[in-house]
Amino acid sequence: MRVLVLQQPSSVAPFESWLQEAAPDVEVRMITGAGTARPDDSVARGVRREVLDDYHAPATTRRVHEVCAEWKPDVIFSNAEADVLRAAEARTLFGIEGTTSSAAVLYRDKVLMKKLFAGIRVDGAEVPAVEYRAPSSGEDVLAACEEWGPVVLKPRDGSGSVSVLVLDTPAEAVERLAERPELLTELHRSQLILERFVEGDVYHVDILVRDGAPILVSPSRYLHPPHLFARHNVGSVMVDADSPDHRFLRRYAEELTARVGAAHRPNILHLELYRTPDGRFLAGEIACRGGGALVKESMRHTYGVDQAWAACLLSAGLLRGTTYLERVGPQSGWLLETAAPLEYDAAAPPAWVALAKGTRRSDTASSSVDAGLSFVVEGADRAEIEARMESLHAPI
Repeated sequence: MRVLVLQQPSSVAPFESWLQEAAPDVEVRMITGAGTARPDDSVARGVRREVLDDYHAPATTRRVHEVCAEWKPDVIFSNAEADVLRAAEARTLFGIEGTTSSAAVLYRDKVLMKKLFAGIRVDGAEVPAVEYRAPSSGEDVLAACEEWGPVVLKPRDGSGSVSVLVLDTPAEAVERLAERPELLTELHRSQLILERFVEGDVYHVDILVRDGAPILVSPSRYLHPPHLFARHNVGSVMVDADSPDHRFLRRYAEELTARVGAAHRPNILHLELYRTPDGRFLAGEIACRGGGALVKESMRHTYGVDQAWAACLLSAGLLRGTTYLERVGPQSGWLLETAAPLEYDAAAPPAWVALAKGTRRSDTASSSVDAGLSFVVEGADRAEIEARMESLHAPI
């Protein structure tokens, strides 16, 4: 078997080593970019790695295609959202198994994405998507504000809550569009999506998929909506396993995976839903990648599996038999310093801090995953974990 790994320069995961451990006869080639966080001596022996000048440039995509034509890999793997379409287009062009471009675009374009949620039912009731429109002018934005009240205007292919605007009134929409003409250009190019603003809680569900069925479902609730990263520290806590929310979210994940698993062949999914104050759930977004921030570390602490490792082996059909549907460690959550200062005694950290990394930030966060100090916190239940997270905030 031949596996081509596309690795973002910021990634330190030893994908090639994981593949070799699972199948010693596997052949692996890697493509990454200048500034890679992995020195040459960290790459497994026998693996050819190309370090290109600009990983995000079209020239890198062209090189991926050249390698596919010359080397003929059986699998292309990457765990980064920025590579979802790059890898999928290469699979389509060169007849390689896995998620193809027509499927992958549904997980990147937030307008087309809504098709994935249509008709999914839990306990006999359909779970609708958040109301949305595909605007092409400032008039479309103003009309939505008049009809819906507060709206969210954001990039159709965005991530990390970057460039997300909440417009509370038509007057605020006029002010923002007038002072930022680049938004009008993006509207004219159909690069933005409008959604009705949803009051309530935001959840994420992280899923590993094998043969069209989930082998791990981890539901969590954000402390604050991620787009507020400049005002509130970003974090989430796993939902209590015996709660109605957990049962609902797991059932929804199962229904969604049954629909997309066989058709699109993802091996990993990151799903976001909203719950309104009256208890209704609405589908928000879905990506065929793992969760960012410390989602991976929190899941590893509680479920005993590294989702990046599992996704890598799943892509090559090398993870057989095992499932991770039950928690094997303490319930946990994660907290990032994106706004208010955090602190702890590094010399004697609390026993309930499962992981601490980074340093106090002195600048402004650029995205919902741009953190200073970061923590994984464990506890008996959601309430205890949230209380412990609150205690990490520095006194004002």
